[in-house]
Amino acid sequence: MKRGALIRGLAAAMAGCTAGCTVGPEYRRPDIAMAPAFRARPIAAQMAAAPVPQTTGWWRAFGDPVLDRAVERALEGNLDLAQAVARVSQSRAAAAVASAAKLPAVSATTSATGTMQSLEGQLGNIFSRFPQFERNNAQFDAGVGASWEIDLFGGLQRGNEAARAELLASTAGIIGARQMIAAEVADAYIQLRAAQGRLAIAAALKDSDSHLRDLVAMNVRAGLAPRRDLDLAEAQVKETQSRIPALRLIAEVQMNRIAVLAGQSPEAQRTDLETPAGIPSGASVSLGLPADLLRNRPDVIAAEERLRAGNALIGQAISGYYPKFSLSALLGLQSR
Repeated sequence: MKRGALIRGLAAAMAGCTAGCTVGPEYRRPDIAMAPAFRARPIAAQMAAAPVPQTTGWWRAFGDPVLDRAVERALEGNLDLAQAVARVSQSRAAAAVASAAKLPAVSATTSATGTMQSLEGQLGNIFSRFPQFERNNAQFDAGVGASWEIDLFGGLQRGNEAARAELLASTAGIIGARQMIAAEVADAYIQLRAAQGRLAIAAALKDSDSHLRDLVAMNVRAGLAPRRDLDLAEAQVKETQSRIPALRLIAEVQMNRIAVLAGQSPEAQRTDLETPAGIPSGASVSLGLPADLLRNRPDVIAAEERLRAGNALIGQAISGYYPKFSLSALLGLQSR
């Protein structure tokens, strides 16, 4: 009874030390001074007066199904987003390993060995004269072991804290990657529709200038207008024609940009995009105050979590200066 009470008291003392002896600095959120007022606050107040209904994605507020399909394809096939997902899986596995390090480790071993004594050697000649001598022998071993590192100075706790912070940072990275990809696709889509609209205007203007040139040419042939008017009309037609290839190039670049964001070849799935359509317009979006916007940005959240992880790693490194204690137990069986 005394031995059991002593063991329980020692375990309680170890647990108390583990909870109260974590070395290293405690994380404190940096105090960043914010401006007391922002010039954009009146605009934000106006935008807050007409909030957008909550949807599964902010781009759906434009009400453009082609844009919705383009963003969804990009979110499904983008390679940068796939890397971010893989980093989260890696961080989750590292957090599980760090958490498991605080638990007891159990191991089991088994072995079977067979031997046959040679009769040609010196020992074989001697042992073979005994009546109970057996040349063939078999040995079986089985054992179970357990060890538990007592986190007396909080090194394992700091490692677990750092791993969890890295996991949160990786998760915020996924959110940031999704937002960036959706924003890039929406930007390319709007520029594409704008280029197509300008291309249509340029084509109509070219037809109008060509018709005007023909009228001026008729007047010149009739002697009602000087040759200089025809030259000016012809120059206007050429100038309008020169704008069309540049606008076509802009539209082509934006279609290729959308395809690359989706992880596809530039010629993939362009049927919806090649058909001209109007520029999408959405309702006003309530963003809140600039200070709140900064706090909600995924990249800012990820940076703070990495700062928290770095702070925890300082404590883990400091714990390396102190001795480590562990409890071990072995249980085995051997049979011949």
